[in-house]
Amino acid sequence: MITISESGNPKNSIQIPALRRPLTIRQFLVHFRRPSDYENNNVTKEYGFDWLRDEYIYPVESVNRRTTPLCTDVERLKGEYSRDVTDPIRPYGVDYYPAWLSLKEGKEATLDLEVEALEELAENATALIFESSTPHLQIEPAQINLSEILQTGRQTKNLGQTTREYYLKSQSIKITSCTGGTFAEHQQIKVFAQCGAQREEVGKLMVYHNQDIYRLNARFVQVNFKGSIHMPPRQVAGMMAGNKIDFSLDTTEMIVDNNPAYSVAPKPIGMETTISNWKRYVEDTEEKAKQKFTQALIEYTPIKKNQRKYEYRKVNVNLKKFKIGENTEEGPGINRIKRSITSISLDSIVCDMEEFLLGLREIYEEEYTDEPGVTFFLMPMVIRYPKSPGSKRIDHFDGFAEDVFNTGRYVMLANYHDQLREMTLVHEAAHNMGLVHSFTTVTEDNGRPIVPEHTFVRGTTENIMDYSLSTFSFWKYQWDKLRQDNHDLELIR
Repeated sequence: MITISESGNPKNSIQIPALRRPLTIRQFLVHFRRPSDYENNNVTKEYGFDWLRDEYIYPVESVNRRTTPLCTDVERLKGEYSRDVTDPIRPYGVDYYPAWLSLKEGKEATLDLEVEALEELAENATALIFESSTPHLQIEPAQINLSEILQTGRQTKNLGQTTREYYLKSQSIKITSCTGGTFAEHQQIKVFAQCGAQREEVGKLMVYHNQDIYRLNARFVQVNFKGSIHMPPRQVAGMMAGNKIDFSLDTTEMIVDNNPAYSVAPKPIGMETTISNWKRYVEDTEEKAKQKFTQALIEYTPIKKNQRKYEYRKVNVNLKKFKIGENTEEGPGINRIKRSITSISLDSIVCDMEEFLLGLREIYEEEYTDEPGVTFFLMPMVIRYPKSPGSKRIDHFDGFAEDVFNTGRYVMLANYHDQLREMTLVHEAAHNMGLVHSFTTVTEDNGRPIVPEHTFVRGTTENIMDYSLSTFSFWKYQWDKLRQDNHDLELIR
């Protein structure tokens, strides 16, 4: 208070409030972020989450000894994360790209909150207010004091040519899609910074529409080989060598000019063991597969007997006494398979994998109905290309999908081994549903153009369609693509 007296007489003095500088909101943005335990094997996450990562658009990661953005077309990717956004914002003139959350009715997601400082921040009375565009989304808490987040401590991230200052409060806000209410359009959760009478929108979260839920049925087929395959003699160690696989004996052998010194004793293929391994893999990865497709609000549903035990169908591929290169007329499926085979080795059939798979499909459809969903052939031994298309080296594809144009329904699980990735099954199913590799550039497949939405550096992302060591997520635009597959999916709600 300030005291002012009239004519120096204290009795006539008056008091007026001291003038204070009004509290103002400092400049910052609020981002929703995925918690670090999202891919924790002990914690089931039943939601999808995607955002524009820094490393995709800034030169953060080192690739071939230079730092570069992981996406080859940064501006196009920014446009992707601006698409479908309701009421876009540019707080303080800064481009803002909201994160995306996909959540089924009755499910919840606990997320991190990140405050990105655009100027020096100080604790004051500023509060963050969260407002949903629909009553079907519940937010807890509905308000957080900015000071709570600032108390976590400032962090700095190097973005190559600049840095970003931010504060992160882990698992600080819970979003629930309330039971009894779904939404046909994308929804949003707006974030307002409020201090006194001042109020600014500083962030938002987009929530994917969840009215329509789809089912992806998965069928599994055990492939049995019968008969034998003979490979014509060729030069090995200066002598003529011939290979033979005898499926009736479950053995392979190599004979070198009938010389015992160079001949290889018959070796078991282990077909029954391989089939058992595939079955164990399929069943052990079921929950993981369900989690991954849930990101796109798709229910992955393996076909089971009495809802408990897996149903494994069977097809027999009877090669009889097949000699590679000879022409036979027995039926479209078996003829196609025989024509696809170019050679054999002690552990594999070398072939045109696309033609081999089409032959399997034709044999399968002679006995079973072609039904919506994805059908997986469990192969009893390695099926491989001589070399990968476009490659100079032999490559074993663990799985091989029929198509990447969401018109395919069949996958060949072709190479079982101990280091098999958990995501192989999901990866191959997603190919059939229209997804290409994350690193695919413009190319062709049997004369049909493949034009990827975006291209990333190979082996650098966590995306399921990449070839990096750890893959576990789909991007939002992939959710869209997967859900457009009306060839394989069934609408269940």
